[in-house]
Amino acid sequence: MREAAVSLPQSLEEFEDESQLICQWHPMLEGTFGGLNGLFLPAQESDDPEMENATYNGWKSDHCINNVLAFSPKGTITIAVLNASGSWHDTRVACAIFHALEHDVSDGFYLVADTAFPHRTASINGKICAPLKGGEHIPADPVE
Repeated sequence: MREAAVSLPQSLEEFEDESQLICQWHPMLEGTFGGLNGLFLPAQESDDPEMENATYNGWKSDHCINNVLAFSPKGTITIAVLNASGSWHDTRVACAIFHALEHDVSDGFYLVADTAFPHRTASINGKICAPLKGGEHIPADPVE
């Protein structure tokens, strides 16, 4: 069912419609067509050592399953990676999303994300916009 499909916008018009909805509230985010974020869900510790190792997240000191989701301003999920190993970082989980952004997103459009996601790597440059991390400096060039 098309109405229930998880998919990126399919045409330039769809990207523009999503961006216009966001710009109504946040005019400086021209070109944004959605947001990207990770979601970790707690998981029960397994008796199987391999499963226990795969679900343990040392940074959170907990067992979990990782998911990365992109949302449109309409509240729909446009792309997702679900049920990934809890030991993986969001950037590792999101590799398939990065591939889709590189190949399936029209130039000039991007997702807003938190600092967990790369936003300056060559392959997805311009497809993710994230705030500066602590210790980074604001570029001298106002466009950057």
